[in-house]
Amino acid sequence: MSEIVETLDAPVFEGLRPARSTLRPYLRHLVELGVHPIDPTGVMKFSLANSWCPDHEWYEFFEVLNGGPDWKDDAGRRNEFDDVRRRIVRGALEDIAQTLFNKTYFALEETGLGYPSVPMALTRDAAEQNLLATMTRRNGRGHKT
Repeated sequence: MSEIVETLDAPVFEGLRPARSTLRPYLRHLVELGVHPIDPTGVMKFSLANSWCPDHEWYEFFEVLNGGPDWKDDAGRRNEFDDVRRRIVRGALEDIAQTLFNKTYFALEETGLGYPSVPMALTRDAAEQNLLATMTRRNGRGHKT
């Protein structure tokens, strides 16, 4: 999953170019489409530092470089931009989890298109793969194990 979307456990999206990684495919595609990456209404704004009033549009934190969108860098406000990036990544991960595990007919599994699973290469055998896939789905739905 970390090849498709940024993750909070390995925040390689923080900092300035060239030390940080470029925008991963999930967020990059949303930005290319002009879609707010974490707010379905498209109106949520962001605040920097201790500002009580969110007054920055989502697209102010992205820019087009080398033919594609990437995180926008601002050396003078690096920590503030990193905070907004973390909020965007956290929201994107929550949206992905809702798409995969939601209990409504909008969830991937409920549509009948598929269900989350663990790659066979990461397990010892098919039995372990099935067990991990079941645990993944149960935990994603909020079941207590």
